[in-house]
Amino acid sequence: MGRRMQPIRNLDIIEDFKELLKQWELRNWLLFCVGISTGLRISDILPLRVRDVSGKYIELTEKKTKKYRKIIINKRLRSYFDHYLSEYDWLGPDDLLFKSQMGDFPISDVQAWRILKKIANELGLDDVGTHTMRKSFAYHFYQRTKDIGTLQEILNHSTPRMTMIYIGLVQENIDRAIMDFEM
Repeated sequence: MGRRMQPIRNLDIIEDFKELLKQWELRNWLLFCVGISTGLRISDILPLRVRDVSGKYIELTEKKTKKYRKIIINKRLRSYFDHYLSEYDWLGPDDLLFKSQMGDFPISDVQAWRILKKIANELGLDDVGTHTMRKSFAYHFYQRTKDIGTLQEILNHSTPRMTMIYIGLVQENIDRAIMDFEM
């Protein structure tokens, strides 16, 4: 069976990831910051334009589910956008945040994967891809809030169990139970 993408569970590693991306290219740093701060899928992050992040919310229709999403831009996420847009102050409202160097379109999901994989390799991480951002958001949201119901809503999952499996809690609970069980 193929290996599944995993969340980055260690907050220090997330900070290292951000720092390496920022040193490489600010666009790539922002991509990761948006992913881990919103739980959006890569297909919903890449087409974002400046106007999409200029207000209080990011509003979009999810590509996968076709459902409307409205995500509040919290203080930290706002600071990420403000930093990026102050460095790239020539960007107008219609400009893409994650523009390809090849033309007026966003980078591809494959290119986004390559960007994240490069940094993951530098940090010695396996099982990292574009979905790692969404899973990391979900994992840490749950660790801080223990609110599986709200997380289920954020991720648009059909059941709480699906959300628990998604963030690896079911396997963690099984592992812990077996480690503590002796006969």
